[in-house]
Amino acid sequence: MSLDEWVDFAFICGIIASLIWGAIDAIINNGKKKETVYFTQQEEDYNALVDFKDNEELKLKKAESAIKTIKDIGYLGTYKDEFSPRAEKMYEEVKALGESESLKALRADLASALISFYVNIPTEENAVKVEKIYQETKGYLINDDELRVKIAKLAEPLISFYFMMLFKNTEQDAYPKNIITKAETIYKEVREFGSFNDIKDNLIESSLPLLRLYREIKVADQSLVNSAKHIYAELFSLNNDAQIQPMKQAAEKLVKEIHANFIANLPYKIPNSQIVKF
Repeated sequence: MSLDEWVDFAFICGIIASLIWGAIDAIINNGKKKETVYFTQQEEDYNALVDFKDNEELKLKKAESAIKTIKDIGYLGTYKDEFSPRAEKMYEEVKALGESESLKALRADLASALISFYVNIPTEENAVKVEKIYQETKGYLINDDELRVKIAKLAEPLISFYFMMLFKNTEQDAYPKNIITKAETIYKEVREFGSFNDIKDNLIESSLPLLRLYREIKVADQSLVNSAKHIYAELFSLNNDAQIQPMKQAAEKLVKEIHANFIANLPYKIPNSQIVKF
């Protein structure tokens, strides 16, 4: 191939590459545009619900609209930072609607949706926000026998948030004991908010992000192994129905990986005969 032919070939390749990257960029921007349009439409529907006075039904509709909007935008993708102030505004407005039993129940669902919204934005600033949301929600539900179990629904997204904080932290030189302690505290509190049958599903859903968090800790900490085994033992004691079985299998795999991390990071080698099998 002559020099001129090589130049022509390189020029054509450059054009093709430019077209490909342009198409990719257009797809990304189009996805972001669709999210923005969708959120704006949902927001308009939410804002149209006004003139409440003593209209409890309308207040409940506004709370339900906020829950749906925040949940849906959370499912749509990763362009969430720009929506945060608007989602927070909805949360604060719903909080101000009143203290009826029905509204308090929806506020708890909204709190869970908002914490889930932040899972993929695991910054220190948002950690303060999700912890505040959890404490606020716990504060007005903890003395309500009917609604107390709803606190357990906050555990899974909150522990998932802590897991993402750890997972996205590239500087893991320090042992993030504070993150572990916070996640463990939430998990333990779940057990206190209702009978075991009431919170069983939430406990199962909360256990997996906590075990994933343990797995990311690459240190020889026997307490992590013990905690992981205790969590797995709780899951193992549950009925072997079809819904729970995949979670048990996932938990067992995670516990084995946590134990392997412990062995791999010991400062001395353990003889094979002394390695615990489970």
